[in-house]
Amino acid sequence: MKPEEMFKALDGIKEEYLNDAFSCGAPKKRTPAKILQILIPVAAMIATLSLILVAALPMLVPPENSEYEDPVPPLEDPPEQSYEQSGIIYHKYKDHAVITQIEGNGEVARVPEIIDNVPVTKVELTDSTPKNYKTLSFNGVYLESLTLPQGQKLILEIGKDVLKIKSSALESSSLIAVSVDQNNKKYASFGGMLYSKDFSELIACPAGTSTEKFYSDGTVGTPTKEESVTGLIAAQTTKIANSAFKNCASLVDITLPEGLTSIGELAFENCPRLRSMTLPTSLKKIAENAIKSCAHLGYVYYSGTPADFENLKIDMPIGAKVFYPLSASDEDLDTETLIAFFEKAEEHYAWFSRFNFIPCDSAESIDGYYPVTVKGLETLEDLRVFMEKEFDSPIVERLFKKYVDCETPLFTEINGTLHMLPQNIPVFYDLGKREYSFSKNSDGSISLRLRTVLTETSARICIDTDYTIVQDENGYRFIGSFLLPAEAWYPLYLIESY
Repeated sequence: MKPEEMFKALDGIKEEYLNDAFSCGAPKKRTPAKILQILIPVAAMIATLSLILVAALPMLVPPENSEYEDPVPPLEDPPEQSYEQSGIIYHKYKDHAVITQIEGNGEVARVPEIIDNVPVTKVELTDSTPKNYKTLSFNGVYLESLTLPQGQKLILEIGKDVLKIKSSALESSSLIAVSVDQNNKKYASFGGMLYSKDFSELIACPAGTSTEKFYSDGTVGTPTKEESVTGLIAAQTTKIANSAFKNCASLVDITLPEGLTSIGELAFENCPRLRSMTLPTSLKKIAENAIKSCAHLGYVYYSGTPADFENLKIDMPIGAKVFYPLSASDEDLDTETLIAFFEKAEEHYAWFSRFNFIPCDSAESIDGYYPVTVKGLETLEDLRVFMEKEFDSPIVERLFKKYVDCETPLFTEINGTLHMLPQNIPVFYDLGKREYSFSKNSDGSISLRLRTVLTETSARICIDTDYTIVQDENGYRFIGSFLLPAEAWYPLYLIESY
């Protein structure tokens, strides 16, 4: 009986009838009435619950052809039996086999394609597996999963007959490189990474790679050697597959090639050391979650416009900076003269800092101070006049207040002669790693943006500093404020290089 019909039947039994029947002296009528008084409320409750379940059933059962997926995958049928044969231990299932231990022959361990009339699709080596080989060779049709012993570093050799490799099979931290047989019709390898046959798609980088930097030099050459810290990306690459660099713990810096058009989901998931990334202007599509769990990514370089980058809709880590190309300098400016002026002024400004390489007489010292040997600098006033040739008076005043009119001055007069307290710091100050951009302002002044590239760091680290220059009958001069480039990047250099 349907719930609706049950309610109609119950509603048809009048309360007066039950009361009359119960009060009747005849036992044959009284007993059924008492039973009905007990059963009717119970039946009503059951009917109500039935209606609730009927209403909720569409929400509990997914419709046909829906995208609903059971979060818990079905368990694999238990193996029919475990076997050991020729140094190989494996589990046999109805349609495939799983290798759990294998011994190498020399430096190579070869996984059989078929064992006991079923194909080998999984290699799940235990930590007790012998570690007497460096290469694991697989030539089955389908590699579904690969688990390697902790602490072992292996190269996966893909044979010519392999037609399908699940990308998650290359996520073991013990896998350092992939090498594909040249006769394989579907896959290829370059730089220790797995590609499609035509190198257009970078499918996976082994999670155990020791490579810190990847870049493209426009050619396809010999794959990187084991333990190399720099690797090449094939120039033909137009697509980075889903999860391609997932769990690559060594990756610090990557420069993707011009011509790349798309980056898949979770392509750079959980790359904890990834610090800098260069994206090409050819990039048209990148998954919103392509860069996930990369908290240390701080520098992204994009050679397109800010508007183009905004259209990519990348979910960037908090604090990451995006650098765009510096604008070309105005053509009517004498950039060579301006650069020479800047670098000379920078040298003089550095006298008032920890980088003070001012010429001194190191043979004669008074309380740690040495005589300054720069011609024309005999007194503090000489020094002030000298600095005001390149810097506006307020800038010079701030320098003197901080470094001269203090408890332990950098410059002082001793016996009427200018002396200096050296505090040189050895740093990598590569003037060749610089970019300049000069532009004219409406008030006639010149704006300079200087981009300095830090050397001796694993990642590509840049820092921009801005300046304003004016020109009068005495030449060029800085106004407003001046930050010594070394003071801008030196603290960052200490953090990034150690």
